[in-house]
Amino acid sequence: MEIAKIMHAPAEWVEANTPVAEVARRMKNGDIGALPVGRDDRLIGMVTDRDLALRVLGEG
Repeated sequence: MEIAKIMHAPAEWVEANTPVAEVARRMKNGDIGALPVGRDDRLIGMVTDRDLALRVLGEG
């Protein structure tokens, strides 16, 4: 099976300076568990639902 048949489309991404609350809203609205993070048209990382749970909620 090709990955194109199971991937979530269209792809979404966020800028590195996007507020955490906005990232969480976009993930909820799109029913997605991860968003690529970009800067100057380059991928610089990923933020996941686990990141939000452990690093944001878990740290207060």
